[in-house]
Amino acid sequence: MTPPVFGPFSDGTALLGQIGSIVDQANQPLPGYKFSSPPSWAVSDSTVLSVSPAADGLTAQLKALKAGSATVTVVGDGVTETCVVNVIVSALGGFSITVVPAPPPPPPSA
Repeated sequence: MTPPVFGPFSDGTALLGQIGSIVDQANQPLPGYKFSSPPSWAVSDSTVLSVSPAADGLTAQLKALKAGSATVTVVGDGVTETCVVNVIVSALGGFSITVVPAPPPPPPSA
């Protein structure tokens, strides 16, 4: 699994997150992979973001609650991926949300 990816909702206060690519240990895509149970989503600071996963765990809605940073963690079939989400109070009111991408995975061992 690669880190989750996010896209904004139209009001700018929420993000729709989805699991990135499903890959094997050599970072090769696994098309059609099915999780044995729905992946779980969590945030490190629930006062900054709320998380509402879909029933299948493949997507989750994140909603900004206040300014700050929180780590989003997704766990599926024993694999954990994280990213940092920064929430900033906008000068026009509301929030500005940015996602700090996780570093790329190391290359496979030779």
